[in-house]
Amino acid sequence: MDTPETPNMAFEMVFLRRKRMVNLTSIPFLVLAAIALLARLTHGRFLAIPFSIAGPVAYAAFIVTLAVHVIIWRCPSCGGYLGLVAPSKFCPKCGIRLGRRHNEEPGTGDRP
Repeated sequence: MDTPETPNMAFEMVFLRRKRMVNLTSIPFLVLAAIALLARLTHGRFLAIPFSIAGPVAYAAFIVTLAVHVIIWRCPSCGGYLGLVAPSKFCPKCGIRLGRRHNEEPGTGDRP
């Protein structure tokens, strides 16, 4: 039998999984961007990778990362895009609360 907290917990799990996936997909781009920057600053002496290769690869990684973020970073309730800026506590489209504080009990909302 479903309790009132069950849909909220499922919603929270979907949101947290999406948040984790968005954060993890950023790692390859950040690594490639750092390699490209170091290749540019050291005139291709960093790992023997010239900037003419590292730069376009980092740019392509950025485009792929941006596309993945747009696809993944959606509200589990309405499907609206949650934006590129740091995650907020509420969906900008439907206004539903996203996630909860670690010390907050399920179903308590914004009460202290």
